[in-house]
Amino acid sequence: MDKQSAGKQVKKVCQTVGTSLQTAYRHVCPVLTQIWSVIYNSRKLLLSIPVICLAVYLARLNQQMLPQTVGLVLLKDGNFKYMIPQAKAIYYPLALTGGCLLMMYCSRRTLYPWLISLFTMVVPLLILVTNLYPA
Repeated sequence: MDKQSAGKQVKKVCQTVGTSLQTAYRHVCPVLTQIWSVIYNSRKLLLSIPVICLAVYLARLNQQMLPQTVGLVLLKDGNFKYMIPQAKAIYYPLALTGGCLLMMYCSRRTLYPWLISLFTMVVPLLILVTNLYPA
């Protein structure tokens, strides 16, 4: 086999492989585009699921760990400035997170309200820490 015939065979194989890859790409590309479209359109729901799960977990944790009256704003002498019932300390941060998620659903922007709702996860943790370990 000389160089020219080997070169022609390699060229023919490359063309065959190239056309089969183009055909595969034409079949796979619309499927991938459709999958991406579904993920993009449901991004708000997909982003809110972990936030909702974490908020409910923290609310249940606070329900088990907090006393019946919860202190807010720790003073220098070790007492609290405000005393609120346990239910308010559990459900108000949960409502704050829900409000942020509602703002995310109503907004055109998704990421900013989602990040704000993540920062609201600090509120139940701070309430828990200041009441279990006062200064």
